[in-house]
Amino acid sequence: MYRYANAIGLDLERFDQDVRVHPTKLLHRVQDDAQDAEVMDLNSTPSFFVNGVRHKGPWDAASLIRALEAART
Repeated sequence: MYRYANAIGLDLERFDQDVRVHPTKLLHRVQDDAQDAEVMDLNSTPSFFVNGVRHKGPWDAASLIRALEAART
C-alpha cells in the first residue's frame, strides 16, 4: 500500500498518520465510494458525464467535444 502511495506522490507521513489514526473512517470512505460506483455501473476509469448523463462513447477529444456540443442544443 505504501509503495503505491509513494508512486503517486502522496505525502507519506500524512498517509501513514491517516491510516493509523483513522483506519475505520478510511475504510468506510472506500466502501462508500465502491458502493456509489456499483450503483452507477461505473466499472472503468475514466467515466465521463455530460449534463449528468454518462458518456458511453469513445474518450478521444473529438468525440467528447461532439458530445458536449450536442448537449448544448
